[in-house]
Amino acid sequence: MKKISILFILILLLSACKRQTYTVTFLDGGESILTVKVTKGEPLGDVENPIKEGYIFMGWAKNGFEYNMNKPVNEDMTLEATWVAEPNPVKTYIVTFDFGDEIRTVSVKEGEKVSVPKKVPKKEKHKFLGWYDGDTKYDFNNPVTKDVTLMAKFEKNRLIVKYDLDGGTGTVEVEIEKGTIPNRPSTPLKFGYTFTYWTIDDERYNFDKPLSKDTTIKANYEANIYYKVTFDTDGGSEINSQMIIAGKTVIELPTPEKEGYTFLYWEYNGEKFDSETNITEDITLIARYKQNEE
Repeated sequence: MKKISILFILILLLSACKRQTYTVTFLDGGESILTVKVTKGEPLGDVENPIKEGYIFMGWAKNGFEYNMNKPVNEDMTLEATWVAEPNPVKTYIVTFDFGDEIRTVSVKEGEKVSVPKKVPKKEKHKFLGWYDGDTKYDFNNPVTKDVTLMAKFEKNRLIVKYDLDGGTGTVEVEIEKGTIPNRPSTPLKFGYTFTYWTIDDERYNFDKPLSKDTTIKANYEANIYYKVTFDTDGGSEINSQMIIAGKTVIELPTPEKEGYTFLYWEYNGEKFDSETNITEDITLIARYKQNEE
């Protein structure tokens, strides 16, 4: 019986020894960052390394000396994280060039300058103005201090000139270089009206000022006043009257026929009528003849 009791006590003691644990506290700068329980006689083994910006973790120390993590733990203890400062890393930044039809990126060391791309951005009917950071033109003499996206900025260098003919016929639209003067188009024709001048935004335009944007140039007219020219053939063949625009000349002076007579001229107010006379009122022209000899 005595042997059995002794054996039982030994088993209890051995079991107690196996279950005994110790507390290991991990510090960084005097502050606890981790606490683990380790069975007596077991090593700490792998413990996740802490991270600190700007530093490299060197290991754990006990009482100022490097601690072997594979050493059996036989007591409660405190371990302190040890660090060394990272060597000053060279920072790099990304400069992105947006060409409009493609994207290119360049890695630049902090404080260095980025070079102007050799490829010149192109856009149909536009002029390349430069590289812009937002609304500000980028100065390539400045060092790069951050990631930046530079946009290719363009300005339209061709513009459209539209001619509002107001019902007339003629040139409708032309394309010109920005900052130039368009050619004066042919005079538009509108039935019942006479063209007077061109305007831009209700101001007369004489094709003497360069244009800097798409522009509409409008034709202006005045309604025609017509006068009637009646032909009195004095017994000769009938001739239709003509409606002549005020200030214009007779379209054509016809030649009437009268049996036994030869036509000489048209008479107005007792004088021979000049075909170059501008018509400013309704008039009647009288045919004058000479009698043929038998």
